[in-house]
Amino acid sequence: KRMISDLINAWQKKSVQGSLSFFDDEFKKSESMYQVDAEQLYDLTNVLLNRQHIKESLLIAQKNCEYYPKSDLAYEALGKSLFWNGHVSEATHAYEKAKSLNSENRWANLVLNQLKSE
Repeated sequence: KRMISDLINAWQKKSVQGSLSFFDDEFKKSESMYQVDAEQLYDLTNVLLNRQHIKESLLIAQKNCEYYPKSDLAYEALGKSLFWNGHVSEATHAYEKAKSLNSENRWANLVLNQLKSE
């Protein structure tokens, strides 16, 4: 079971820390009823960006990279969030990390091509 709706509910009730606490509790369980992976925090980062909670999205994306340092999705979300927070150079590094973890990450490749052509 995907946990995005419960992560959003925790965020609405208790802010970013509520979402992170909820995720952390599930992450620590030996068996969870949820799909516990980088994709869940990736989705939450995107939801927060879409709702214009730019700074909060960065906290989630950074935590995703801590939980899943070998996930291209975690670094893709970090790049996206850094970019929207105005940190273009750091975003570029995050996208490069995503690409190094998965050379076929389409979003990272697209954004890197765009940033290098500017």
